[in-house]
Amino acid sequence: MCCEACRDFLEQYLRAIHAYCEASQSLASTPEGAFTDRWHRTETARRNADRCRNDFLAHQHSHEPRIPEAMLDPVGAHMSEDFILGDQGQPGG
Repeated sequence: MCCEACRDFLEQYLRAIHAYCEASQSLASTPEGAFTDRWHRTETARRNADRCRNDFLAHQHSHEPRIPEAMLDPVGAHMSEDFILGDQGQPGG
């Protein structure tokens, strides 16, 4: 379930995507001599959409449960190779 901030980030992202789509579509009907200006506006809109997406994903990531350190290293530093592999019935072990 999304929190209120998550919904806000998502709405910003959707508005930025919409602005990028509109800017991209306007390139096809650009009058001669104005292409560079519209291209820069389109690139600005794309970067803004990327930033909004990254903000949304970073916020989502902040909600993910943290994995305890012990789960990241299930073997642990205290276990030896003998403990992991076992004696396997060999003499001297």
